[in-house]
Amino acid sequence: MASYSYRPGPGAGPGPTAGPALPDQSFLWNVFQRVDKDRSGVISDNELQQALSNGTWTPFNPVTVRSIISMFDRENKAGVNFSEFTGVWKYITDWQNVFRTYDRDNSGMIDKNELKQALSGFGYRLSDQFHDILIRKFDRQGRGQIAFDDFIQGCIVLQRLTDIFRRYDTDQDGWIQVSYEQYLSMVFSIVRCLFVNNNSNGLQKKTQNAKSLTFNRTDMDAVRCCCCLLLNFTTWGPGCTYVDKLINVFAIVIVATSL
Repeated sequence: MASYSYRPGPGAGPGPTAGPALPDQSFLWNVFQRVDKDRSGVISDNELQQALSNGTWTPFNPVTVRSIISMFDRENKAGVNFSEFTGVWKYITDWQNVFRTYDRDNSGMIDKNELKQALSGFGYRLSDQFHDILIRKFDRQGRGQIAFDDFIQGCIVLQRLTDIFRRYDTDQDGWIQVSYEQYLSMVFSIVRCLFVNNNSNGLQKKTQNAKSLTFNRTDMDAVRCCCCLLLNFTTWGPGCTYVDKLINVFAIVIVATSL
């Protein structure tokens, strides 16, 4: 058996609470038209990425953008129309308010202590070691801190991992025992959730010919990140020693299951 643990607080789960009301529709329509560069009536992930700022003069995390698009794209069109864009606007605005609340020193970055306060506010009770893991995994700029776009992505990943954990934590005590097969099912659910949903367009192209399947650096980093997070949750195995081997297994499973 493999054991996992977390201590859920009341209402545990990262996410912005209800913020201010939306601006009037004419304002949002003007914003939508400026972002929709090709006048297609749909804002793509590339268009949204170009319109967003993380406060560091670097491109907004494309994985975060795809995650947000997938939440509001109800028709699987790889973008959002105006109606869906209003939800995107509010979602990002609410996250901005959360980020500013916990960025105590107004540095434009979230450090470890600020991250601990944020996740505690969301209802999580996590160890110092785990906060170190989160900083390492989502600090794309190597500063020991997390920018706005990576903060959103880290919280999204944590929420998805928690949702998967809760499926097995039937008595909600923060502990589960799983068989080897259940463990594998959990791993593959995480891969599907974190990797496939965030890169569905690229993966569809890559799986058209499974024999020539290749993964670029971003793909591998996404899988590696999810593997490392998962392995650090467990109480068995020597940490990340098995990550590279697991990546090869996951690549096969992704194709074999036609995700």
